[in-house]
Amino acid sequence: MPAPHPPPDEHSDGTPFEPCTAFTAEELRGWGVDPSTVDDMSVEMHNLIRGCAWWQTNESWSLTINVLNASVERYLRPDKLLKLQEPVTVGGLSGAVNSSSGRQIHCDIVLPSRKAVVFFSVRVTSGREGALLVPDACNKAVDVATAVAGRLPQ
Repeated sequence: MPAPHPPPDEHSDGTPFEPCTAFTAEELRGWGVDPSTVDDMSVEMHNLIRGCAWWQTNESWSLTINVLNASVERYLRPDKLLKLQEPVTVGGLSGAVNSSSGRQIHCDIVLPSRKAVVFFSVRVTSGREGALLVPDACNKAVDVATAVAGRLPQ
């Protein structure tokens, strides 16, 4: 996403990692999303987080990568609203996998980056078509997180 976009603030200044500008169009297409469909989540969420979302061409699923000042441990605390909540290691980093709807529909991989966490979120939004493209949202989120983990400042 070309600048300008909102700068880090007290909610998201714990890491210099910038999800909106960290990836090439080729990388985004390689993950299956259309780089031209980017939404700045900082604007959408009134600066409570920092990041961007990209859609698959026909909007049957999305990839969101966000930064928030928090710790991975926060996302491992028991939460009755989550159907899936467990530790995960991705790219040598200890993180968390969370889902309120199950692996197939929505999944967050949460990895540390300095004094913040980076969320890799995959959401299937279009029934059968989305499920054919992304049969397991957690596997897709892990794939993207694995590709990016080495770039996260520690």
